[in-house]
Amino acid sequence: MSLLDNFRKQPNEILRIGNDFTKEFASGDSIASATYTVKSGDTDVTMALTVAGSGKISDQNFDGVNDTASVQIISGDSGFTYGLSILATTLSGDVIEKDINIFVKSVN
Repeated sequence: MSLLDNFRKQPNEILRIGNDFTKEFASGDSIASATYTVKSGDTDVTMALTVAGSGKISDQNFDGVNDTASVQIISGDSGFTYGLSILATTLSGDVIEKDINIFVKSVN
């Protein structure tokens, strides 16, 4: 189980956020696939903050292991908090979830 992270963005920013799962899975394992869901409160969000594309799995630590799952996030309504849930499945079949709070706020 991983701790909840917090992330801040402005409504017009398009940013890539994600998680390095290296410490979450066994040595020699790797991410095979990942899914991404954005929620606001208890409902799935289809407008406002959105996820662009299908995401990206990469080797952020340059050790030959796909350890990071990330996705671009777009828009969001100023003053709202959204939740991004990343569900990573490893080659060995483990499923690891990471939840990130995204605070959207205009600064002007």
